Amino acid sequence: MRRRELLAYAAGGFGGIVAFESGTAGAVPIDRFADESRCDEAGVTDRALERRDQRCVGDQRDEATIRFTDDGVIVDGAIRTPTPCHALELEPVWRDANRDVLAVLIGSRRHEGTICAQCLGLVEYEARVDLEDHPDRVEVVHERRSEAIDVAAADR
Repeated sequence: MRRRELLAYAAGGFGGIVAFESGTAGAVPIDRFADESRCDEAGVTDRALERRDQRCVGDQRDEATIRFTDDGVIVDGAIRTPTPCHALELEPVWRDANRDVLAVLIGSRRHEGTICAQCLGLVEYEARVDLEDHPDRVEVVHERRSEAIDVAAADR
């Protein structure tokens, strides 16, 4: 009898995890920047993304810190990923000229061909965007699957 209870409990917990993961699979992607113009690298003189660290996490949230430099913007952050081995991408930079806001998008994707610990991951990074002219405001957005999370914003 205890074995059945244990199996039922384990199956129920697994089902909850599957429902959470599959719940975002069919969702419509967020088009956060529908009314804004894409930079298409215009005004961007250089950009880079450096992966700093990765690990399994519990309840730690996405975070980012924005620093303005003479050359542009540096973002130090951490993004939650399905596993710590997920690759990060510095997505194209978006700029809303009407509000003079620059959006830095960090995305994550599955890293093919690697064996990884099966746990929720947190990947730390540093993103650098060098610009010809500086915006009044910078916003950092983390994208994964079909969700976009506003992580940080800073005014110059």
